[in-house]
Amino acid sequence: MPLSLVPRSTGEVTVLQCAGRIVAGPEIDVLRKHINSLLPDCRQILLDLEKVTFIDSMGMGELVRMLTSARRCGGDLKLCSISPSTVRVLRITNLHKVFDILDNEEHGLKAFRPGPKIGQA
Repeated sequence: MPLSLVPRSTGEVTVLQCAGRIVAGPEIDVLRKHINSLLPDCRQILLDLEKVTFIDSMGMGELVRMLTSARRCGGDLKLCSISPSTVRVLRITNLHKVFDILDNEEHGLKAFRPGPKIGQA
């Protein structure tokens, strides 16, 4: 299943709803190009991964690179609505310490605002 991306802006945050697989090949290329196109104007990105069925090691590596790029330009990239199996992989690889992982989109959007953080996985 090819990766599909549906972006929408909510204030200063761009929510990018992803559906399909984040794997080596055209899927990662599509995601990378889309994130890179957002960074000059929108540095706050929330990836909604609710409909992502699988992320391979290359996909995980690309997510880390995108996070680094966002932070280098003064922004951030957060993840929300992740499947239990993906959360498990993030914990096994210790990437759960690198990413802000939120329960849902509402918590993800709130995490970009100053103040106490809620809903982290």
